[in-house]
Amino acid sequence: MRGAAVMALVVMASALGSSPRAQSTPVLSDVLARLATYLTAYEEEYASTIASEHYTQTVLTPRRSRTLDAEFGIVRLPGQSPWLGFRDVIRVDGQPIPDREGRLARIFEGGTPDGRDQAARITEESTRFNAEGIRRSVNNPALVLELLDARNQPRFRFSKAGEATVGGLSAWIMRGTERTRPTIVRSSNGDNEPANLRVWVDPIAGRLLQAEVTISTATLTIDRGASRFVASITVTFQEDPRLHIWVPAAMRERYTTGGRDVAVGEATYSNYRRFRVDTQVDVQGRK
Repeated sequence: MRGAAVMALVVMASALGSSPRAQSTPVLSDVLARLATYLTAYEEEYASTIASEHYTQTVLTPRRSRTLDAEFGIVRLPGQSPWLGFRDVIRVDGQPIPDREGRLARIFEGGTPDGRDQAARITEESTRFNAEGIRRSVNNPALVLELLDARNQPRFRFSKAGEATVGGLSAWIMRGTERTRPTIVRSSNGDNEPANLRVWVDPIAGRLLQAEVTISTATLTIDRGASRFVASITVTFQEDPRLHIWVPAAMRERYTTGGRDVAVGEATYSNYRRFRVDTQVDVQGRK
């Protein structure tokens, strides 16, 4: 009997040691595959949410700032469409935006079957309230989701760059360099703008914890003059206590030239809730 009990303990210990997290150390291809699977499932969960965004943008030369309060969501239009971040601005520097509902209805109605017209309208609407004198369309969390999407993963060469702890979870830090042309991000003139990635991923679950995008040849229009800058967008994710999914919690952006900052921004996201998706996108976030 004593020997049987000892044997039972040995068997139990062996079973515990064979859990997925303890089986083996993953390799790079495993982690990339898990990230791709995670984002494919994540699309259904996250793309049906909307958040309150508080966003401060600052142009440093000459110094001027703008604060936006908006409803922010991610939409995927019909066809092989990209992740699109939609910023429905409610207030600019504390002042309400008039005719908001009619404006949104016009954006989401009609469009071509693959959604290209709607995508263009969404992008235009989401950038029209940017700080005066600075124009860009990469300033939203959808950028990192688009770059890391499973269909775009082969465009990058990835490598493991280290390990860290993010939000109490063990994470791999991976670097990615965009190798394919034309690039995903392009200038208003159609020039290639290759992206470099630094990504923090839970290597077992494939969960995206943080991502940093650097575009070292970014074209930025400031005060009607287009120049070359280094653009950096960092998005941090955290688990939402109500929805129980990891969502963007903050975004930081920085634009530099010659080692000097020319513009910065910071956005925070809160009050996540689900919106209804029927035949049209319910951009008002009604329950």
